[in-house]
Amino acid sequence: MALSDCSPRPRRTTTGGLGRRVLCGVATLLAVAATTAVVSPGGVGAAPSQHTQSFDHRAHAVPNPPLTLTTWERSRITGVVLDGSRSHSHYFSAGPPSVSGRIVSYRWTNADTGVLLSTYAKPYLEFGLGTTRLKLTVVDNTGDVASAGTSVTVRLPKKGQDQPPTITSISPTSVPAGGGIITVRGTNFYNWPRVRVDGVEVMPIVAPTSTTLQVRAPPHREGTAGVVVATGFGVVPWPQRLVLRYTRAEPTVRFKETWLRNEKGTGPFRTSQVVVLRIGPDGALYTGDLGGRVNRITITPDYRVTAVCSSEQLRDDGLKRSVMGLAFNPRDADDDKPRLYASTAVLFAKSRYQGGKPTDWANGKVEELISDPAIRSGTCIQWVATVVSGLPVSAHDHSPSGIEFTNGGAMLIQSGSMTNAGVSKPGDGMGGVPDSPLSAAVLIAHINRRGFDGAVRYSDYVNPEQSSQVSGKGVEVYASGIRNALSLIVHSSGAMYTADNSANQGYGPVSLSCNSAGSQPPDEPDRLLRIFRGGYYGTPNRNRGRFDRRQCVYRGPDDKNATDGYTPPLATFVSSTNGMAEYTAARFRNALRGDLFSSKAAFHGKGLLYQTRLDKSGKRTLGPPSVFWGDSGLSLVVDAAGSMLMAKTFQQRVLVLRPQEPNPGYPVVVGVHPPRGPSRGGNVLLVVGWKVANRRPMVGGKPCTRSWLAWGSPSGEGAVYCTVPPGRGQVRVTVKGGAPDPYYNYRYV
Repeated sequence: MALSDCSPRPRRTTTGGLGRRVLCGVATLLAVAATTAVVSPGGVGAAPSQHTQSFDHRAHAVPNPPLTLTTWERSRITGVVLDGSRSHSHYFSAGPPSVSGRIVSYRWTNADTGVLLSTYAKPYLEFGLGTTRLKLTVVDNTGDVASAGTSVTVRLPKKGQDQPPTITSISPTSVPAGGGIITVRGTNFYNWPRVRVDGVEVMPIVAPTSTTLQVRAPPHREGTAGVVVATGFGVVPWPQRLVLRYTRAEPTVRFKETWLRNEKGTGPFRTSQVVVLRIGPDGALYTGDLGGRVNRITITPDYRVTAVCSSEQLRDDGLKRSVMGLAFNPRDADDDKPRLYASTAVLFAKSRYQGGKPTDWANGKVEELISDPAIRSGTCIQWVATVVSGLPVSAHDHSPSGIEFTNGGAMLIQSGSMTNAGVSKPGDGMGGVPDSPLSAAVLIAHINRRGFDGAVRYSDYVNPEQSSQVSGKGVEVYASGIRNALSLIVHSSGAMYTADNSANQGYGPVSLSCNSAGSQPPDEPDRLLRIFRGGYYGTPNRNRGRFDRRQCVYRGPDDKNATDGYTPPLATFVSSTNGMAEYTAARFRNALRGDLFSSKAAFHGKGLLYQTRLDKSGKRTLGPPSVFWGDSGLSLVVDAAGSMLMAKTFQQRVLVLRPQEPNPGYPVVVGVHPPRGPSRGGNVLLVVGWKVANRRPMVGGKPCTRSWLAWGSPSGEGAVYCTVPPGRGQVRVTVKGGAPDPYYNYRYV
């Protein structure tokens, strides 16, 4: 990563006789897992501040996890970029004017001597052999202070680590002439490994391992190119090279990065601290924030904000509830006043506020609201009812989060774990509250059934690990072993996917059985999961383990053995990857159609957006996730035009990636929204495409009962609204004279 925030000139400090330089412009790849406080802890937080609730303990110091480095230098010194940029403040005041917490001071010190090493978020420091304990202290703009520790261990190479590299495979074996991302596998990838493609040297784009390098192959003429790996210990001999085939160039995939902008288009639109984004059936952008409000944002086709309104702040006993998930039921045809559902929780309630009750860990809810698009400012979203209550919330920040609906109309709810890896101990980083009957799972709530009961209560609130669910039986476990996932998507294929935050070091040990614990896990990569009913995905819940022994055993993300009822991940990401969406637009001749895009949380700097290729069935991956874009946000949505919108929570902005493609010269439907609707029809569909503005769409071969212009011109890009006719199953939305579509783009439910 680039060191973009260090001082303009080098300086030297000395600790224990060893000089440690702070350098600018250093590019270093760190094999560390990113962490987050809003979604998955990764550093020891501050002691509680003596505040009323403004949000939690305000400042939160999050250094990189402990690092172990190998020095290849004769001096036995090696350098690394430390990372405190994920430190943040939970403070938020709705105002006016609104004020968000931000970190204003960083101090890295030697934890043993107290010597100051740096005052930058991401300093480059050099370390000698042995272990150096470090302390990061941060201050936010309210004056709140928090500290957390980490360490750097420098060791000499192990026996055999000084051998030249070997190369065994490339995946994929062919890329377009314009280049593409490839994964190179082999052995002995030590001491600054890099890849050479016909002599052109390219560096890893993510942290390498001793056996894997992921690089972006450079452009090359159509034909073949030789691939070798070079390290400080040698180069793979040319006769042992592998061959990469360059094929005729595919359509150029180009996006333009911008922001959701203010009405005049002169600058970024300032949001609240957004946790979740959703596009409503009325075409508006809905957001849920840490401050406890659901917001409706009206935007133009060029992503300018023309109106903003919201709900009242959602509260319980004077404490605000954070909005962690939003969803719209696709079986609801009411576009005039859309009905939406929000998962909410009082985070940290069990550990941060005095005078708590035994029931505080069960404060999670799903709440129903109604939006009135006729109201463009002030309060336009009204609270209707609590649909589900009594859901578990950890003593830290795991809670009910992502919501989605099945094609049958049942609600799926992500319910975070109470523990780090299955074991709860007093004083652990998760707050010392054990797992309960409905934590660490995807839940299903049958809200469409007559007599639905969503008021969950338990037999024992003092001892959650021994409690049973005694009411709210309309809510049950759908799949288990999911630690903390903020997104859940029902793919157009019908498959369900999520990105799950894995365990963090320092937050509690792993469960080896229902009665025994192991050591602290390392900071682990996040998991890409395909969710099946009844599946177990590796994060224990000892409460349910009393009746299902597999749920007592921790299975890490690197465990690929599908044994004893465990379902391993399809792939892994750098932590903390949270947002997920299917790319549904017919852009670039369907080059991205059906693929999964996953966004990494970016608290103050840039994140990473991953692409996972799926086969045409939408149910199998074609390779590991690859980095698609060098920025991202906590939540991700794809709109009907194929733009990707991501919430930059603490920057209070929405990042927009807009596709850039030429006019094909003939009618083509690019995308529709919403992608699902009731079989009785009657709902309004937005149809975006080229040369569609003066044409009536067809849904499953039936003309829309009514259509009218949304925006655009008959000869260029535009959109029309369509009142959907009745129908069944998966269908294609087309226009007369338009290009045939090999994909279904709408589903009746």
